[in-house]
Amino acid sequence: MSWDPEFEAFMPETITLEPTIALSGFGAQTPGAAKTIRCRIEQEARKVTDREGKEVVSQTRLYLKPTAEDGTSYTIAPTDRITLPAGFLPQQPPILSVSRQADEAGLHHYEVAL
Repeated sequence: MSWDPEFEAFMPETITLEPTIALSGFGAQTPGAAKTIRCRIEQEARKVTDREGKEVVSQTRLYLKPTAEDGTSYTIAPTDRITLPAGFLPQQPPILSVSRQADEAGLHHYEVAL
């Protein structure tokens, strides 16, 4: 991992990530242990391709630090649940797409479209 601590100045907010550990046949999520993750939140309408291959409009983009606030690494999937800080509506929007951004040393950050 090639995280430069100076990037944290550009990530003033935090989100809560609850990874999905199971989905019922009806789509109900069984969440795992929540993690707090430092991020940058940008709100701007952009077209993205969702996990089903459809072109949809994303209203929010997150740039996530590659480790949680407790120092542990994590992965993120479109089935996980994200809770945004107070003041953002909806506070738990669906995840439309996730991409890993790497540099020459490995994973640098995640980009998530909501």
